[in-house]
Amino acid sequence: MLSALRHHRRLVLVFFLLAAAFLYFAHIGSYHLIELDEGRYHRIPMEMVLSGDYVTPHFDYMPYFEKPIFQYWVTALAMKLFGFKEFTGRVLPALTGFGNVILAYVLGRTMFNGRTGLMAAVILATSALQLIVASIGVLDMALTFFVDACLVAFYLFERTEEKKYLLLFYASMGLGMLTKGLIAIAFPVGILFWYA
Repeated sequence: MLSALRHHRRLVLVFFLLAAAFLYFAHIGSYHLIELDEGRYHRIPMEMVLSGDYVTPHFDYMPYFEKPIFQYWVTALAMKLFGFKEFTGRVLPALTGFGNVILAYVLGRTMFNGRTGLMAAVILATSALQLIVASIGVLDMALTFFVDACLVAFYLFERTEEKKYLLLFYASMGLGMLTKGLIAIAFPVGILFWYA
């Protein structure tokens, strides 16, 4: 059995990725907006689409500058494509939750081997807290993804010394900053300070 799985490694990986994608995306439109924050983060992009103003976020038609704009833009794009539905406000958290699973695979494979990477991805994909936060339209999963992407990119840069990973590190930090602010710089820099 194990030798057959080793022989069909790519097939197992593709099956796992399809199963994880189903786990993260299939249900995000099947329930109403849950949390107060989720309603706010859904309303602001809706007002962007209705007004055509994608620069200044508005909540109840009043300027709202409490959070950065990246999630609003992604949600507004989803609303333009699919309409004003519950799942459009959960597209970015679901995508970044799924992205975290892929990052766990990449890091485990790079540090150890493909089996370890797959096991790390399976454990993260089925983690209850990860799945719950990826299923509601709040900023935390996107922030987690961008911080994870910073750390994985830095590790890959350290191992290979290829500049593309350093560029990915900075791009992830920038997108994290556009998602939740300075914490997207403080976390990776602080972690790497203690790592160094």
